Amino acid sequence: MAKKQARKRTAASKNPRIVDISAPPEATPPPPPPPRRPSTPPPSTPPTTLSLSPPANPVNSG
Repeated sequence: MAKKQARKRTAASKNPRIVDISAPPEATPPPPPPPRRPSTPPPSTPPTTLSLSPPANPVNSG
């Protein structure tokens, strides 16, 4: 019986701990994304697609 009680205590202890850790991590993810975006110029992607869109139409028509 003592073994069963010990197992229940560990599960309860982990529950509250997970809740505390869940809050802080949420604030950490936001910071990492910004630094990664600058590495890859996002504005460069939109212009390339727009530039390819117009030429594709005339090429198909021709």
